[in-house]
Amino acid sequence: MIEKNWLTNASSWLARISSRAITYSPPFVAFNIIRDTLAGTVNSVFGIVNKEGVGFVPGWTTAKGLYTSYRHNNTYREALINGLGYSSRTQDSAIVGQSINDILKYGKGPESKAYVSSLKKVANIAIGKPIWRKYADFVSRIEYATRLGEYKLAKAAGLSDVASSFLGREVATDFGMKGSNRVLNFLSRNTMFLNAGLQGLYRTGRLFFEGTLKDRARVAATIGATIVAPEIYLYYTNKDLRQYKELDERIKQLNFCIPTFKNDGSFDGFIFIPKPYDLGIFANIATGIMDGMYKKSDGVTAKYVAESFSLITPGMPIPSGVRPFIEMMFNKNFYSGAPVIGMYEMRKLNELQVRPSTRKIAVEMANGASNIFNFVARSKEGSLKPTMSPITMDYILGAYLTGLAQYPVDI
Repeated sequence: MIEKNWLTNASSWLARISSRAITYSPPFVAFNIIRDTLAGTVNSVFGIVNKEGVGFVPGWTTAKGLYTSYRHNNTYREALINGLGYSSRTQDSAIVGQSINDILKYGKGPESKAYVSSLKKVANIAIGKPIWRKYADFVSRIEYATRLGEYKLAKAAGLSDVASSFLGREVATDFGMKGSNRVLNFLSRNTMFLNAGLQGLYRTGRLFFEGTLKDRARVAATIGATIVAPEIYLYYTNKDLRQYKELDERIKQLNFCIPTFKNDGSFDGFIFIPKPYDLGIFANIATGIMDGMYKKSDGVTAKYVAESFSLITPGMPIPSGVRPFIEMMFNKNFYSGAPVIGMYEMRKLNELQVRPSTRKIAVEMANGASNIFNFVARSKEGSLKPTMSPITMDYILGAYLTGLAQYPVDI
């Protein structure tokens, strides 16, 4: 059994804050709503077209969900309270408990309005609040837009509020779920996005191992039409482009790479559309197979598929608090496989290990840390003084200051 203490609490707090800094960054928000609507197209129980008419339409249904969250705020609240919110049940229990205590304490007079006012704390609209609260509210509504779209489809089909909320949670990865394994739960609390990876794999697996044969056929057809077919088309469009061959493999595996061209036919750059986080593996399997056939190598296929699969698996579940130091110890970024400090840079003195991309503040902090250490250690003049590499300091800054937290440092 893993006991909670100040160290594990601090590590859990760091992982939680760091993951929020990433999820609140504008690029992540923009990419996330695209991933959600593509995943919702596959996961929706209503399909794109059903016998009742139009079902979940990628983009459109998500946009309607976002519009509903603002135009009909009460519908949004009801959906969250009935289970669409990841932790709404826990929040409701605490709030209602406090409200009942207020009623018992003050009686049934005007003070009993505390019950109503405290209930409004659930999914309360951010009007009149500080700008950061308004932004947090906006990000939350973006996160629930696809789910609210499915909720409205379920309500229109005659399902109850609770059943509709459940379907809304099921339409994309349910980050509120967790298993009973204590070790995995401990690692999930202390490792960014570990639980998201586990639940994403679980959700994808359920698409094929649960439901009727007709459901499986529908899911396979939807994945083929919305995820695999565009990837096959783009592969044949890009395979002879030098710029596509030079792209990092992780960029190809995480995004649909749409080439653009100038009027004279010359290459003008790529438009990157993020693939669904977990379902994108099917597009990558198709690419791996085609690339292996094109290059006549089974090894190319196996390597490409393994690399793309590793992007959605937990990988090495090392707590976020200690991961940067372990990576520096092994001189390897476990996510990308790239060395923290290259062989050429290692030949230089520590204080001269600087790249063009190294932040100036990292250089200053590395020099300051070295001076403080030598002052405290009373290093003698003329002796070899230990110094810190600016690349190492920059790596630490990038590891702990994620997402929004990087903006002040970069500025």
